Amino acid sequence: ASLKLNLVHCLVVSGAHLFWLTRGLELFLSRHLWTLIPCLFIFLLLTNFQAPVARAFLFWVISAFNQKWQWHWSPPYTLLITAMAALALHPPWLTSLSFSLSWAASCALTLKISNPLLKTLTLTAITLPLCLSLNVPHLAGLILSILLAPPTFIILLSTSWWAFLSPSLSGLTEPFLEALKTTLIMFSSLSGSTRLPIELSPAHQSLYAYTLNLILILRYRLCQNIYQS
Repeated sequence: ASLKLNLVHCLVVSGAHLFWLTRGLELFLSRHLWTLIPCLFIFLLLTNFQAPVARAFLFWVISAFNQKWQWHWSPPYTLLITAMAALALHPPWLTSLSFSLSWAASCALTLKISNPLLKTLTLTAITLPLCLSLNVPHLAGLILSILLAPPTFIILLSTSWWAFLSPSLSGLTEPFLEALKTTLIMFSSLSGSTRLPIELSPAHQSLYAYTLNLILILRYRLCQNIYQS
């Protein structure tokens, strides 16, 4: 069901989880780097250093120091530095689909599109070439994924944290998860997907994300030059 509805990103640990965890911690710890960084690093340990979370963690740390010390790095450039640092620390991520997907998705998010629908469409379009090895959802599946992704992510994130913080009460989350599962199966019957005989190799997946990142850096600099002139 998750493949047909293009909702796999909601079912796995990703950089989005670290983003929302950061926002939650900032409510209690403000934006003090030396208290936030250890908390986020503990979360990174709990996820067993998953590639998307590690990349998101490095991006947050580098962005924080970029702002604190006024390096004036643009978001796309910071993203590129982050990806290169992550690959230097763990070169096997070069062939990791989850790392390339996380990198490409972050490229889409640096565009700062305010319209939620347009943002989701842009994110889907940018990451679609990397998903050829998984499935190519039909139009109905893309529409349903746009509608179902936000509530799916919210339900899974809230129930997982509830179960983590209160293991003895984790049974209370079961009805919500079962209802979500039933809903996804029902909607997946309305959708469809197909496998294409072509797909990007692991090396080409990283090259795609790298090229996309470079294009966004050039776009940012071009927009800056136009604005300054």
